[in-house]
Amino acid sequence: MTQHHAPTVTSNICLDMLQLYAVPQFPGGVIFQQDGAPPHYGNIVREFLDITFPQRWIGRGAVMAWPPRSPDITLLDFYLWGYVKQHVYIERINDISHLKQRITEVIHSVTPDVLTRVWEELDYRLDVCRATNGAHIEQPPMAELQHGLLKGYYVGYKVASTPESFVYKTLEIGEEFKEECHVTGMRRHTKYSVVVQAFNSKGAGPPSDEVTVETLENDPPLTPPLTVMDKTTSSIHLAWDPNYDTRNPVSGYVLHHKHESSPWEESHIAGDQSSYLMPNLQCGSKYQFFLTAYNSAGKGEPGEILVAKTEGGAPLAPDKQSLLSTNMTAATMNLVSWHDGGCPISSFLVRYRLQQDIEWTVLNDGPLPPDNRKVDLVGLTPGSWYQIHISATNLAGTTDAEYSFSTLNTYGKNASLKLSGLTLCTPKDSEMHNYEQQY
Repeated sequence: MTQHHAPTVTSNICLDMLQLYAVPQFPGGVIFQQDGAPPHYGNIVREFLDITFPQRWIGRGAVMAWPPRSPDITLLDFYLWGYVKQHVYIERINDISHLKQRITEVIHSVTPDVLTRVWEELDYRLDVCRATNGAHIEQPPMAELQHGLLKGYYVGYKVASTPESFVYKTLEIGEEFKEECHVTGMRRHTKYSVVVQAFNSKGAGPPSDEVTVETLENDPPLTPPLTVMDKTTSSIHLAWDPNYDTRNPVSGYVLHHKHESSPWEESHIAGDQSSYLMPNLQCGSKYQFFLTAYNSAGKGEPGEILVAKTEGGAPLAPDKQSLLSTNMTAATMNLVSWHDGGCPISSFLVRYRLQQDIEWTVLNDGPLPPDNRKVDLVGLTPGSWYQIHISATNLAGTTDAEYSFSTLNTYGKNASLKLSGLTLCTPKDSEMHNYEQQY
């Protein structure tokens, strides 16, 4: 029986795979990453990658080098390969086509939320590397060395190169446990020795090798609260105390603001500033603000959210005498008599009806030029009562107002108004109110 052996992967085979299969499927602008395996390091492979991904590939011999012996800070190592292998082989693999299909399906199952968490984990791991100056970082003991279920860790720390005893912090493993420990109350700009011991129901295991870390010279600064200095219809002037944190310097601030349901926007401010004028805001509108101070040690906690409103309000309706003038068959509405509330009126909805009617007739629905805001209502019935409804809108809101008026009758007087079985004869000048029963 003839036995078929898988071919050895060489640089030539690797190049063929890249040219014929992998690269044609990549979208534009992709950054390519590979490890330092010998087939990947061949001259023909690296020359092809230099041409195809100029300054955009990561690997042995590239401008951006693959970090050897550091699987803890390589996304593909600490997450992707293990995830793919674990899920691909949930099913029994029948042949090479089935294997390719399963790999593709698993890769596509990685969601944006998962990728975000992976990047957050990488950011944390890089912080640990920076804090330890690239020293070896202890990983949890291998399963075969745990001698039973781990119950937690003792994390010991002390000032380095001193006879002091270690101070221990106990971490018990529970739901959503992460192999990390936050230690507070340490001295600034000081080197500490750190050890870790795992423990189970039988007791504690041997301590790890000591790792030396150095605290930063400063802590992230405290963020001062915001106050409103001044405001106009289009701006809000904010202020804060630059000496709020007397222990830690401030390199700068990030001011976040948003209008109602809009997304947050950022403004970056120098550390020597104590106020900021936020321009180009909407008239008569509420905004939310919060400040974050930062320095070389990082960002401080965000400050409290401040809600402030620009000057200006909704339009103010005029009285009827300022708005309306009437005769027997027409009425004129002088919409200039509306006060804009501090924010320019952008539109008017004007409609009317006979008092006994239900349906409204629309005269205007939209903007009117500021220099021509008169609306004429013609073709009215002499001696009749009408209702007018006006809605005026600006950036701060909408105001509704209704007015009743009568056209003059043939005698040049206002029509009588029927109310609840009574007729109200509207007076002229010094005339008396006359009420007569309607039958």
